[in-house]
Amino acid sequence: MIIRRPGDLRPLGSAKFEIYNGLGYNPRKVRLTNAETGALVREFKLAAGQTTFETKNLFPGQYKLTLRDESANQEISTFLSIDSKVYLYSNLTVDSYNMTTDFCGPQIMTRIPVKYTGTGGN
Repeated sequence: MIIRRPGDLRPLGSAKFEIYNGLGYNPRKVRLTNAETGALVREFKLAAGQTTFETKNLFPGQYKLTLRDESANQEISTFLSIDSKVYLYSNLTVDSYNMTTDFCGPQIMTRIPVKYTGTGGN
């Protein structure tokens, strides 16, 4: 079970890209949109011949990156996922091996040992 708290969703994500094969060396336009809503997240231009770039300060979520060479009228797209930098994990289990049953007066009482483990944080 992964628990994500709203306060932990900060724009800490980033993605690096390298362009190879396909589009020529003309200036290119990069569009990053929210894959679920189609809303524009950011748009920028790459210099002619630039083959690597990085986009930072992304919130966790699904994105679609589109790279367009307008002079050649070519376009390519890819999808990417930005995960939260904070993952909180917890597990609650019953230790049935050490479970005991006792009598407490006229009623049966069962002791159920519970084991909790948790990890998380930045």
